[in-house]
Amino acid sequence: MKLYLIIIFSALSIFGQEYTHRWKPLVIDEKEKIWYDQSMVDSTRGSRIDIWILQMYKPPLTFEGISGEVYRSKTLFTIDLKTVKYGIRDVVYYDVTNKEIQNFHYDIDKYPDNIKYSYPIMENSFLFTFIKEIYGKSGETSN
Repeated sequence: MKLYLIIIFSALSIFGQEYTHRWKPLVIDEKEKIWYDQSMVDSTRGSRIDIWILQMYKPPLTFEGISGEVYRSKTLFTIDLKTVKYGIRDVVYYDVTNKEIQNFHYDIDKYPDNIKYSYPIMENSFLFTFIKEIYGKSGETSN
């Protein structure tokens, strides 16, 4: 009997540790619908940020190697504010019913910074909009 109780409580604690996103709109217009996870911003310190970005696609996207159409994606970006570059840690693709159809994990922590943060953040990108959103209109950070 004790064994069953231990199993039940263990299972409940595993599900209780599931991460809950607090999505905040970043770009909402006819062309793009993008949100970021506000809870990650609240705990961010320093010149490097990890942030989940949720994007919706209309029309849906199709990729070779992914079965079905992609209606939304959730991407974990890692951003180096000093170089204004980013890398991608995780990507999850969802179908029309919000069911996960594919996910990818990129183990970039073992790479040097010039490879880990290899993509520049362009001024007309949603990541630039994100940086402006959390650090003010100038997009500048204080050290």
